[in-house]
Amino acid sequence: MSKSRFVIMLALALSFCTASASADWQFTHWGMTPEQVISASKGAASRAKPTTPDTVLRRLVTMSYASGRLKFNVDFLFSGKPENVLLAVRLNQYLGSPRDLLDALTQKYGSPKVGSGDEPGFFVERYWTRNSDDIIFTGMVGKPHATLTYEPRDPARIPKDTGNGSKL
Repeated sequence: MSKSRFVIMLALALSFCTASASADWQFTHWGMTPEQVISASKGAASRAKPTTPDTVLRRLVTMSYASGRLKFNVDFLFSGKPENVLLAVRLNQYLGSPRDLLDALTQKYGSPKVGSGDEPGFFVERYWTRNSDDIIFTGMVGKPHATLTYEPRDPARIPKDTGNGSKL
């Protein structure tokens, strides 16, 4: 299969598998609790060993995810207690070319904003804004790993769980 045909197919796969027109990522919505994310995943996501409480974003849920030949470990990142609401989704690529991922993202979202350069040994950052979300690609030139982060542009607008099922 030619590289251009692969990139087109990957872009189509990502179009069905990534953020919807109303923002968020896949089956999640900003402001969900860990239990809501696990339930909405229909068994694909599970509780993760939480990151230390002093970090701003806490990894409380994780899952595996694939799009074409690209494979990821997905971390769902939440605010600290008492709210514990979803604030970001981070996809850590472990299989597939970061260049293929970047090409597919460019095909889907258009030309990115450049965050940093392309020199070997340096991080590459590319940004997109879609609806009310930021999409951030981070990779290292010449390395087989990249990170893709979906997060709301304005976290202050995320509903907070009151503990009794209603949202503030």
